[in-house]
This record gives sequence, C-alpha cells and structure tokens, in this order.
Amino acid sequence: MKKILAITILGMLLFTNISYARLSDEAWREMFNGCYYSGVQMKKLKAYCTCYTNKFDINFSDETVLKFIETTDLSKHPTVEKWARQCYDKYK
Repeated sequence: MKKILAITILGMLLFTNISYARLSDEAWREMFNGCYYSGVQMKKLKAYCTCYTNKFDINFSDETVLKFIETTDLSKHPTVEKWARQCYDKYK
C-alpha cells in the first residue's frame, strides 16, 4: 500500500512546483486515492484516509512532501506512525 502511494505521489508531484505549505488539490486527491483505493473501500476507511491525508496537507507542500517521501521510509517514520495511529483511533 505504501509503495503504491509513494509511486503515485512521486509521479504526480514530479510535474508540480508549488512552494506553499499546503498540498495542491491534485496532490491531495492523489494521496487520498493512494490510501483509499489500496484497501476495501468502506466508510471508515474513507474517514481514515481523509484524516491521514489532511495530516500531510497541514504539514507539507507538494515540493516538501515529495522530498519527504523520497528520503523517508513512511512505515517507520515516528511522525507518520503517530498520524496513522491518531486517525485509526479516531475512526476505528
């Protein structure tokens, strides 16, 4: 799931150059779709993926999320694990 998400975001973000602190609408949709369509679509997963994507939206621009994904193992990064846990606990 994380590899699909990373590949999707990397491919899409290679063509954008936005330097403000929010994801573009296109980047947000790509990240959400990478999360949501990697599992069985259901209401709780949609809420979880929205929460998870919003965490990235608040903290990254398109450019910085690309650099972060390129240099980070998302499955082991403490902040990403924290966000995933917060969203999971909120919508389990």
